[in-house]
Amino acid sequence: MSDHSRYDVMDGLIQLQRLRSVSSLACDAIARMPVDSVAEYEDIVSRICEFSPEDKEQERLDLIRSRYMEQEVLERIEAQSALSSAYAAFEFTLTMMAETVLRSSGLGLSLSDFHGKGIERAKVVLRKVGGVSSVFETPSWKKIKDYSELRNKIMHGGGLVGRGSEEAKKLAAIEYVELVDFGEGHDFMQVSLPAFLVRQAFAEFEAFLEALYEELEGKRKC
Repeated sequence: MSDHSRYDVMDGLIQLQRLRSVSSLACDAIARMPVDSVAEYEDIVSRICEFSPEDKEQERLDLIRSRYMEQEVLERIEAQSALSSAYAAFEFTLTMMAETVLRSSGLGLSLSDFHGKGIERAKVVLRKVGGVSSVFETPSWKKIKDYSELRNKIMHGGGLVGRGSEEAKKLAAIEYVELVDFGEGHDFMQVSLPAFLVRQAFAEFEAFLEALYEELEGKRKC
């Protein structure tokens, strides 16, 4: 096993840490959005001066409601984006480690010689050629598979699922995941990810890569 696997992991962890920082900044910025903007409210009222006092109060309430809705949508989009970016960095790092294992094996094989794709193909290589087993039997890998399901639905379906569908039930069964109404006039629900789940995903990705590297190193020293 070459030292390149160490650099693969280090580069992956650095990218995940950068993405984590960006996600945290985005969450903080969204949380600080003004909900009841006096300046904006006064501008609306000044342009619609013929409103009665009751109508003006309703306009104020509508403004507050719209701000809350905007905040919720932005938080949902940011969470989906952060999870997708983190998963992409994890998948890339896992693939690079699998390629390093293949190069070091001297078998003359490449990833294309193995079935599957993404993290599943990397897993096959790391188990069959790298001799790794323990890390793929942990609860962490199960959670990563759940994140994979969420990422695929976000990237390939905008996070939308049919109300009451088997797919909706499967995604809703993932811990901390919610399905919320998406607009009106149709039967779509949208995946909603709480900030806690996204933070957990970053932690799982990083811990898994570190554990994988340690197991590979253990195999190399045997």
